Amino acid sequence: HLCLGMVRFPALYFVSKNSPNKAYFNNYLDIKQHGKSGLHMISLELSSHPNMALVPASKKIESLSLKCGKAAALGLGPSKDALSAYIGDNKQIIMAGQYSEMSMCAFIGSTESIDAGQMVFLSTSPIAEVMTDQFVFNSDGTISPTIASHLALGFQVLASKYR
Repeated sequence: HLCLGMVRFPALYFVSKNSPNKAYFNNYLDIKQHGKSGLHMISLELSSHPNMALVPASKKIESLSLKCGKAAALGLGPSKDALSAYIGDNKQIIMAGQYSEMSMCAFIGSTESIDAGQMVFLSTSPIAEVMTDQFVFNSDGTISPTIASHLALGFQVLASKYR
């Protein structure tokens, strides 16, 4: 009656800033300094997970009935499939290629309820009242939501230095 299922790639989540599961980005200085226009795309490759990057978790872009337009899941996958992005004027992380004009975001109830374990995905139209789509690049190469600096992007897979 039950079936074990697996996703293609481990999903992207918010994790505690102290978690060994944080994602450290190779090009974070380039992203901070040069990624502020659609003309300069930065590959989202990871130093925390060698030869891995932020990738689309599925080849499908789904239409949601939640008024946030189309959405796509994000995951940890091979560097050859790395997504590229730039920083929008309002601190959004905006993708390129097939996912152009989609930005990274997460559902939130309020700033008090955002916590580790919440999934981060791409959307064409994040809803300001229930989603966050603004991020800050930390000096250690991690990325945090601007409204919750105690969190960072990460996976359910330990970074290489902890394996």
